[in-house]
Amino acid sequence: DGVKGDYGLLFEPGGDVQGASRCVEELLRSPSLCAEVGERGRQRVSQWDWQASTDHLLTEQYAACISNWRTFRKKLAFIVAIKKMVNDFLKPQKEQKQQQGGAAPSAA
Repeated sequence: DGVKGDYGLLFEPGGDVQGASRCVEELLRSPSLCAEVGERGRQRVSQWDWQASTDHLLTEQYAACISNWRTFRKKLAFIVAIKKMVNDFLKPQKEQKQQQGGAAPSAA
C-alpha cells in the first residue's frame, strides 16, 4: 500500500508502476480515504486560484512594494543631500579656478 501523505498516497517516483497501481487500488477500495485526501487537495489548490492570488497581490505584495519604495525614497533623498553638500563645498574651489583662468599652476 502507498504511504499516506497530506494530499494523496505516495509511492517511489521514477517508473514505480506497481506502487502507483497499488495507490489507485487503495483509493478505489476506500471511498472515505479518497474523500479525505481529495478534500485536502482541493483546500491546498484553492489558495492558488485567481481570487486568492489577487488577494495576496493586493494585501501582501502591494504593501511590501510601498514599504520598499518608502525606504528607497529615504535613501535617495539622503544621497541627493550629500551630493548637494559636496557640490556646495567644492563650489568656492571651482569658482577660484575659474577666476584664475581654469589653468593649474605650472611647476616651472
